[in-house]
Amino acid sequence: MRIWIDTDLGSDVDDALALAYALRHPELELVGVSTVFGDVSLRTRITRALLEVAGQASVPVVTGLGAPLTPDRPGRMFGHEGLGLLPEPRPVLESRSNPGAGERIAAIADALDATRPDLLVAIGPLTNLAALVLADHALPPLVVMGGRFTAEPLPGMLPEIPEWNWWCDPVAVQTVLAAPLAAPPRVVPLDVTWSTRLEAGDLERLAGGDALARTLARLGDEWLVAQRDRLGAREPCIRLHDPLALVCLTHPDLVAFSDTRIRVGDAGDTRPDPTAALVRVAGPVDNAALRTCLLDMWLGRARRQGTGSPSSIQPPAARRNAKAGSAKTAVRAK
Repeated sequence: MRIWIDTDLGSDVDDALALAYALRHPELELVGVSTVFGDVSLRTRITRALLEVAGQASVPVVTGLGAPLTPDRPGRMFGHEGLGLLPEPRPVLESRSNPGAGERIAAIADALDATRPDLLVAIGPLTNLAALVLADHALPPLVVMGGRFTAEPLPGMLPEIPEWNWWCDPVAVQTVLAAPLAAPPRVVPLDVTWSTRLEAGDLERLAGGDALARTLARLGDEWLVAQRDRLGAREPCIRLHDPLALVCLTHPDLVAFSDTRIRVGDAGDTRPDPTAALVRVAGPVDNAALRTCLLDMWLGRARRQGTGSPSSIQPPAARRNAKAGSAKTAVRAK
């Protein structure tokens, strides 16, 4: 399965964990990455550095939009991005404009046309995707980590932020869901991912692995420190928000999806609406099984799954027949 990942990699470590899973799983072929939200130039540097550690430097990385489409809402960085991977990264903490936006979105569109992914996995704010829609570029079938579908309080979440990715750019979410998509997007919401996490000893196991695993361990440590020192978290942990969006593709028996129609509000909040966009929403997941799937890949214990097709999302025949070699030579990192 050929996938493109759109990511705000560098803040929460879960983006790096998701990228590493995509690189290691034998059923997934990562054909490209685009960066979004905040200091996207730094996010691109971080992504390329991680790909270099993984021995996959040829994967195209395209720099997207740093400022959201939602007015008066800057793209933000927490300040620790790049630590553990880059020397003196020095992130720009706020991005309020998108210089060269047209060229950047055209570059992403060209890269998608060249690589022809079966799926676009969006694990950050949906700014790039919405800009593609506004530029009349058709999107591949989508898997999205974002949104929140219940009103139950989640300890540690601010009441005014229902879920980070969709709160960062609600206009972008509204734009994407209103677009004529090829299929209802699969959405992995915070309600589900909040109960997932690495357990005690998991980072130590990664620290005993190869170069990529050791890098993930360092980035995990940096994220725990950032939660405590920069964000004031009383009980910092590593939740598996973004990796779950990848695992639901390779292990369809682990996550059940159900159809619903939602409308997205101006804070990225959601409410049921029978006249609104149709999405397929992930249900609960067993954290122990999820961790096993992830750790096997991160530690290089790749093996083919005996469950048949890795996903019920069927790629178009033309995309299935696309050749990876020609795609990689047709697109260059921007």
